[in-house]
Amino acid sequence: GGFSMDGTNLAFIGLGASQTNPPHHGVYVLRDGVVETIADRNTPIPPDSNENFTNFQGTPAIQGNNIAFHASVYWPKTGHNNGEAVFLYSNGSLQTVADVNTGVPGTNDTFDRLQINGTSLDGDTVIFSGRCWFDSCETSIPTGIYRYSAGQIETLVQAGTTILPQGQLLTNLDTFSRSGDNIAFRGYFNNSSWNIGIYLWTPGSLGVIADTATPVHGWTLPGDNTFRRLHSPTIDGENAAFLGRTPWPYVYRLYTNLGGSLQEVYDGYTGLTDQSLSGN
Repeated sequence: GGFSMDGTNLAFIGLGASQTNPPHHGVYVLRDGVVETIADRNTPIPPDSNENFTNFQGTPAIQGNNIAFHASVYWPKTGHNNGEAVFLYSNGSLQTVADVNTGVPGTNDTFDRLQINGTSLDGDTVIFSGRCWFDSCETSIPTGIYRYSAGQIETLVQAGTTILPQGQLLTNLDTFSRSGDNIAFRGYFNNSSWNIGIYLWTPGSLGVIADTATPVHGWTLPGDNTFRRLHSPTIDGENAAFLGRTPWPYVYRLYTNLGGSLQEVYDGYTGLTDQSLSGN
């Protein structure tokens, strides 16, 4: 599992020494040199389950004394503990944010897959992505980004949205990064896995930072000069950064929209964490 930090406090997923039957597996916080257990295999799944947690994945988020994390739960559709859920630890207690029994807003479906990252938490508010693409899903809205607050789930952006001014139809989305009320995310448009964009959602608006129809900044070689792939959005305020793959010879470079226009800031491949961008 991953980790995230808030000041000097570190939230992480911990695994015991044995890989086949680990004696310890849980979500922990390192605070002032002391490791605190938030949830482990001895913790009952809220709100009133007779089952304990069995597995934890991904990167927990931390802000102050609050922790959001991702864990496995029992999934009635499969009869196994391979369902996904997101939980919030706040004021000393655990609550379920969303799981495989939670309805997808605006549909008759329930979530099948859920995801958070180190930027997901803002006080008691949790930002997560969720999708329904199991055989029994009735809608054509497979994915979205949602906000959980005070026991309620609100849709921020969902597949099926038309993105202006180009009029692209958002048909899927996956990774995201949050800063304040703003979210940068990677999405796919017009029903093609080759049509990829990095988008900026702010309250009341949704726009394109760059996509596979965007010319690569400073590209002078002959032929098509648009991005081939885009990855790893990260955001600070309304300033975003991402990895873009150029036309042949297909090099990954780091780009930002600082100052309102795309700039190349690193020539070559580099990994981005969700919290890589800070100011300018």
